[in-house]
Order: sequence, then C-alpha cells, then structure tokens
Amino acid sequence: MPIQAFEPAALVPVGEFRADFSAVRDAVPAITTGAAFPGLSTTTTAVDGASPDFAATLRQAIDRVNGLLHHADIQAERVATGDAAHLHDAMIAMAEAEIAMQITMTVVKKALAAYQEISHMQV
Repeated sequence: MPIQAFEPAALVPVGEFRADFSAVRDAVPAITTGAAFPGLSTTTTAVDGASPDFAATLRQAIDRVNGLLHHADIQAERVATGDAAHLHDAMIAMAEAEIAMQITMTVVKKALAAYQEISHMQV
C-alpha cells in the first residue's frame, strides 16, 4: 500500500481552531455578585477553610482552557510551516485542547440547565 503525502494544512487550517472566552470571563463578576440573579442572597461560607472566591476559580479555569487552545494553535502552525520538531507533540496539544473545550462546553451546558431549572421554580 503506497504512503500518501502528509499535508497538515488540510487537516488543521491555521487560525481556525480559536476560541475566545472573554465574554464568559467578563460575565463571571455579575454572576457571582448576584447582579445576574436579583433577589438571591450572595452570602457564601467557606468550608474547611477553603476560599469562597468562586469567580477567581472560574476565571482561572477559563484562562487555562484559553491557554491550551492557544498552545494547540501555535503547535498546528508549527506543523503547517514545518518548524515542529515532533508531530506527536502537536497532536497531543490539539487533543488536550479539544478535551478541555468539550469539558468546558459540558460545564456551561450544565450550568445553564441548572439556571433554567432554578428560574422555573416557584417560590
């Protein structure tokens, strides 16, 4: 069986795999301060000395996903230009970014479903 030529640009177009979570990151303060949910108490209590700062934790997670996506994009560009030392490093970076994005989208969907369920509750 003949081996076909490898064209990385056909697999991952440069610049196509980008995501920007700045809108989500900017919405975090409104959600955690209660501005997005009028009438709800925003009092938090730390459990076992843990920090109650949910906004910072969420912001860090979003920044980490953005970093993984950016790293995968850089690796794809290196493969496309022929500057990559190892193809498997680029593939691993893209797989990590894809999994992180899938997990992020699952969490967002679950959070929206929980919000919708809470908003339909009668008080």
